[in-house]
Amino acid sequence: MSLVNNVYACTCDSSYRIAGYSGIGEQSCILNTLASPFVSVLSAAKTVNYPTAGITNFNSRVFEHFFLSAASYCSFYGGAQDNHHCQALANLCVLQLYDESTQACSIFLNLVTAGRDTNRMGSEYNVSYWSYHMPWLYYTPLYKGNQVCKYDVHSAQVSLNHFRMEYRVAMYYMNGTLKGYTKLETLFSYCTRQAPLSSKGGGSSSSTKWQYFATSEKISFSCSLRSLLTYSSDSQQMVDDMVFYELFLLDRTTMKFTPVPTILTVGSSSSSSSSSTSSTIYTNDLCATDDKLVRRFYLHDAISGIETINSDPRVIRYAARIVLTTQLIPETSAGASGASTDSIYAPVLRIDYMESVPSTWGAVTETLGSSSSSSGTTTTYTYTDDIVSYSFAAYYISDMSHFFATFQGFSIAMFVIFIFFFGLRYHNWNMRHARIITQAGLTTDLGGANVKLCGEILLLLMSSFVLVFFPYVVILSWYFFVFFKMQEVPSIMLPVDDGGSSVVTSTSPYYAFVMGLYVLTFFQVLYVLITVVYRQCQIDIFLLDWEPFHNSQMQALQPGGTKPTLAASANATGARTVAQRSKEQQQVSVWRTLMVANEYAELQVERRSDIRFTLFWLGFFLIGLNLQYNATPQPDLNDVTPGHRNMLLRFAVSTFFWLILSVAQYLWKWVVYERYFSEPPEQRFLDFCTIAKVSVFVLDEKFHGYYLHCRSPYPHAEANMMELVDMLNQEEAGLTTDRSLDGAPADVQSFQLFISSETRDALTQIYDVLARPMTMTELIDQRRNRSALAASAGARGGNSRMSNAAMAQDHSQQQSYNNASNRSFFSSPGGFGGRRSGLGAFRTGGSGNSFKMGFAAFHAIPTERVVQAWQEMTSFLQQWVENNLSVTGLRRVIHEPSYLERMMYSAPDLTQSGTPSVFYTDRAWRFTETMFLGREMDLLLFNILVYSLVDMWFGSTLTSILLAYLADYGITYLRGSYGSYNLSRKTLVDPRFLI
Repeated sequence: MSLVNNVYACTCDSSYRIAGYSGIGEQSCILNTLASPFVSVLSAAKTVNYPTAGITNFNSRVFEHFFLSAASYCSFYGGAQDNHHCQALANLCVLQLYDESTQACSIFLNLVTAGRDTNRMGSEYNVSYWSYHMPWLYYTPLYKGNQVCKYDVHSAQVSLNHFRMEYRVAMYYMNGTLKGYTKLETLFSYCTRQAPLSSKGGGSSSSTKWQYFATSEKISFSCSLRSLLTYSSDSQQMVDDMVFYELFLLDRTTMKFTPVPTILTVGSSSSSSSSSTSSTIYTNDLCATDDKLVRRFYLHDAISGIETINSDPRVIRYAARIVLTTQLIPETSAGASGASTDSIYAPVLRIDYMESVPSTWGAVTETLGSSSSSSGTTTTYTYTDDIVSYSFAAYYISDMSHFFATFQGFSIAMFVIFIFFFGLRYHNWNMRHARIITQAGLTTDLGGANVKLCGEILLLLMSSFVLVFFPYVVILSWYFFVFFKMQEVPSIMLPVDDGGSSVVTSTSPYYAFVMGLYVLTFFQVLYVLITVVYRQCQIDIFLLDWEPFHNSQMQALQPGGTKPTLAASANATGARTVAQRSKEQQQVSVWRTLMVANEYAELQVERRSDIRFTLFWLGFFLIGLNLQYNATPQPDLNDVTPGHRNMLLRFAVSTFFWLILSVAQYLWKWVVYERYFSEPPEQRFLDFCTIAKVSVFVLDEKFHGYYLHCRSPYPHAEANMMELVDMLNQEEAGLTTDRSLDGAPADVQSFQLFISSETRDALTQIYDVLARPMTMTELIDQRRNRSALAASAGARGGNSRMSNAAMAQDHSQQQSYNNASNRSFFSSPGGFGGRRSGLGAFRTGGSGNSFKMGFAAFHAIPTERVVQAWQEMTSFLQQWVENNLSVTGLRRVIHEPSYLERMMYSAPDLTQSGTPSVFYTDRAWRFTETMFLGREMDLLLFNILVYSLVDMWFGSTLTSILLAYLADYGITYLRGSYGSYNLSRKTLVDPRFLI
């Protein structure tokens, strides 16, 4: 040792060579005979590459300091005194991430091969291929990765009763000295943040709940890389503080240590799988065939990048993603390995490193608080942008190969069921629409038929897919919840849920679930918007008023008498012209029709389940009682400690409460409330229409619809209270005929209609009169009449506000009426005439509030021609219902469907010309399918799927509840508003009367 320029340096005589770099640590003299084999490779040995940082062929002072002495003394092993040199060489190889092309690793492996003692093979580390005096670094010189991971079996039997996985780590300094052994604890939370942001970093207070068996957990941290460079101004101290680790799992019963294999990668955290590569993800194997398993690792490396003594390193490498995976031994392998089914393979540690260049760190700011705080100020902290994120995850998995094979089999079976179900529904739809195209229908039925057919097929496909696969997905999620959360002996673990972007990649075990949820939600939302909202707002509806005109020829119904029919009235009064019937109808009040229209408008959006009730109690259970945390990936059902929620368990928990709350409301109303305290809303509506003597005729498709026969057995509906009570008492006493249609079973007032082509043509001919725009003569007559009415009101000194407003708006409203008349009664795609209708009518006016303009179109008074055509339609429908028409195709028959026909939703065959229409008795109130009331299942699926998708997006129960309510409110508002508009348009009831 000599002092040169106040710096101590080692000097060696001619037979020795100096080794080491001053400023990194102690230098030493090595015999030339020992060092000569490695002098020629020293230049290559000290070269380090940083691929993600873009730095190659970097000369590391640490490698220059340690390589020559470590390689020389380990090669010429002289006994235990040289062990730390072999350990130092091993550490250099670890810093090179086990790259066998580097000098440190190449020499190390050569020494391992050369140092094997065939007489002692298998006596060290229980590894037959290792050299007894060398550190154990590599697992796989002779075996593939997936073989190594299933070679060691942990000696302890695990359980679900808070069985703790006790890990120990062996620690080595850079110079090869053993530092000692310690518990793992929070070692992987190695990097912290400075105050006052220390809560964002790791540290000793980090969660260790993952050490309980089967409790999967992922923790993300924020790291200040500057905190890892505390001694950057003292390179020797920084080297002395560098620590390498080897991980073991302890069996406290036998005090045996099971080595934990390690896989090290660089820069692949963004694309790598959670616990395995894409080739093994569906079986959740611990390792892939090409994985390189090793023993020793480090958490951060700031010493390899030292280029200038006592200054920041050129590059720092840190562990950005750490995953510790434990797998249960499958039942099929337990016997072969001599282990029980509650045993585990040795866990596998996977570390992915990232690199950062300190010279690029600049100043950034971070703000705490807000301007709305009590002080009204914000607090800003400035630091260098050395802040990075890193994560640690512990996963417990089981072999999923058998499950996925079974899953594929069931999926194929469900797909076959879906095809048959769709085929049945399409057959029924086709039977409802299969008619001989008559000459009258050529111009309306031929155009756009192919587009309509394709659209209907797509809707049936979407609906059938949801109805078949939604229960399948729910049962699948419940399967995992029940068998994972309620198992007593470890048998099944959850697939790895990384909780990040990897869950939607094709290599994720949750990919099928996520994509299925997207598809189910899209299909159901589209189906509800088209069929439940749009099409229900396009149904054709007509109100048939059976109230007879009031004159002396109308005989009161006597007890035990028969119901008055159109034929009887015709015989009594003789043939009447349309004008005469119009005069007679003027003697009948319209208020009963207005009341029925109001009740129908209110019934359109009524449901048996209240979305507000459901969401309130859903929030109570999930948020108030913390039951949302039953979805955390740990097996204790009673543990509701907040944590990451597994997406599959989250779906299982939310659908369970959705279905329980919805079914409970339905059962309450069906079993109790509507049975003992009230009546079903559809029954109340039917009774109300019967009292009002107004029948309801609805067409939801071109040849299909419903008829509510509400012609009461009373002489008339316009009576005082005493007369009404007396008539009800007579009916209760059985002194009148039943309410049903002639030829129908008793007490059946609801019928499903299957309309013949002749009946359809007849209705279309009448509709053409209704749809024809107003002529100039009709326009002049209407203006003259309105002017006379306004003048009369002014002469009387009355309030002429409405008359003046009507005159001022007459021209614009008449234009709107002419436009809208082509889209009025029975003009839906399934209605008469096949003209444009529906939501397109709201575009009337071209500017301003289109919705308001659409309503304003029907404030104009209909012309006499329209009123007469409307009365003609009433007369025709009444005679058709009473079966008074002589043409065979215009008659009807009543059929009581069998149980199989009701279950299969079968339709009669009406393809032959001259076949009468068929009235199916509707005991199940299927007419409510034209309202929300009969679409409870579709709406419930809509609510659940929207909630589940939003919950997957945001991971917030409260946000999901809010958005699910807004989605339901949106479709309810659309259905109620446009439905009332459609009702007004089809019944000629002014929308101002729908209150």
